[in-house]
Amino acid sequence: MRSRLGELFSDSLIPMTKVFLLTSIGFFILSLFAGRVFLILLISMASNLLISVGGAELTGFGTHYHQTYLPVVIATAAIGLFNLDKWLRRTKSPEPAKLLRLFIGPILVATVCVTAVTQVYSGSTNLFFQQTRDILITRKVTFDYWVAKARAFQEIGEYVKELPKGTVSVPEGLMPALFLAGIEDVEYWPRGVGKADVLVVPMDGDGPNPYPVGFWGDTGTLRTCLKSELSTKYNQLIGFDNGPTEIFILK
Repeated sequence: MRSRLGELFSDSLIPMTKVFLLTSIGFFILSLFAGRVFLILLISMASNLLISVGGAELTGFGTHYHQTYLPVVIATAAIGLFNLDKWLRRTKSPEPAKLLRLFIGPILVATVCVTAVTQVYSGSTNLFFQQTRDILITRKVTFDYWVAKARAFQEIGEYVKELPKGTVSVPEGLMPALFLAGIEDVEYWPRGVGKADVLVVPMDGDGPNPYPVGFWGDTGTLRTCLKSELSTKYNQLIGFDNGPTEIFILK
């Protein structure tokens, strides 16, 4: 995580910055009529503009990085729309208010779609509709996948619950399953390796995966250290197909 205010409009970041701003610009304009609440909107968006976690805070709209400001954007836009409509009703002719209510929805949808077509989907309208269709078609498959994933996580949590109590080093994605199973003493994998009583280890073709630690660095060295710690200090108990994931306990 780093500060990058000066880089927002650099050659490398400006495409993502444009997507971030243009996707919300229709709501942003309405928010101008929200009065002092508009300041709250600016504050809520500041963290995404001022701090970088790799780019997802600008264009990764499926991630949690946008949950801090999107509700505020929608709420302030609704307040702004209400205030604008109320102001137009006070004019001598009611027609402007009627036109506003008639066209505001399509205008906002068009803003988002145009942004997606020109900035996210490489300027291809056909690709935009194709990918939108694919999302609708694969929605059930994706939902079924995450249901199965949640059940597998729950199975891991229930298994670890039956082990002797102690500190568990576990990947972030599995932490909720352990908390739901009543396990509170957890470390953020791979922290705690060598000291934690139980390890919930994500595996891949090269062995224990240290992600996200070392994601931008020397993962080879980290993997070597993890393999050494696992072989000398831990006993393997069981493996799960999900991931796959393996459980180790301190010798």
